[in-house]
Amino acid sequence: MDKQGRSGEKDIGKQIQDILFNMMIQFHQLCQKHNLTYFMLGGTMLGAVRHGDFVPWDDDLDVGLPRKDYERLISLPRSELPENLEILSMEYSHSYPYNFAKIVEKNTTIVEDIGGKSYVMGVYIDVFPLDGMGNSMSQAKRRIAIAKLLRVCAIMCYTRKKSDSFWRNLLKSIIWIVGMTKWQKILNRTLKGKSFETSKFVGNFLGAWSEKEIMPREIFGTPTLYPFREKRFYGPEKFDDYLKRLYGDYMKLPPVDKRKSHHSFAYINTTLPFQEYLRGVTKS
Repeated sequence: MDKQGRSGEKDIGKQIQDILFNMMIQFHQLCQKHNLTYFMLGGTMLGAVRHGDFVPWDDDLDVGLPRKDYERLISLPRSELPENLEILSMEYSHSYPYNFAKIVEKNTTIVEDIGGKSYVMGVYIDVFPLDGMGNSMSQAKRRIAIAKLLRVCAIMCYTRKKSDSFWRNLLKSIIWIVGMTKWQKILNRTLKGKSFETSKFVGNFLGAWSEKEIMPREIFGTPTLYPFREKRFYGPEKFDDYLKRLYGDYMKLPPVDKRKSHHSFAYINTTLPFQEYLRGVTKS
């Protein structure tokens, strides 16, 4: 399938970044209006510090909010959101495969491959809850491991992908009986077991970096503004400590063959509303 649904002088990656930048401006304004604390995370924070922009090959944005603010955000009435944006989360859809939210641009379409199964949405910002991880590193590591296992179970239920092994299929069948929604709820209760405000260690259970996501709470500290293109967005106060924990020598560019998106998009159209795409798929 052709990944690019729109031709023109800009390549598709640049189109997506421009859309995301405008979405981020709207997200920042929404958080200010409702007094919500947020931080740029992961590659978004890296881009802000190293490039003053997106990491050149990135095609999404990552932000995190302390759990209380995260839940306030996803509970906002639709009327509070800009007309072009929608929040997707497990709280509002039984078919949504993640335990974190996505803010999507309704006038675009992305078809993402998740373990061999497609999910249709718009160009998106990943919005993660930041939770307490405990008061010791060993406790935080245990909680990360449990969360990882529960995530795998939920995604297995979404993809329903069979194996060549009888025993693996038997295990998967048992996991499928529980169902994705139930696994998501168990995972959510686990994540909320410790408070962000009172835990010595905090972080993003649902991020890509596993134990590297465990941070002393003071690293996030007071949200601090960092230049991003011609605007400024909030990130962790101790940005150097944060980025070193995730990336090591973060100012060093990766090898050329590693400079690519980590997403698997089957189709992208930056001008087609994803609900229209879905209607077309349903009709066919």
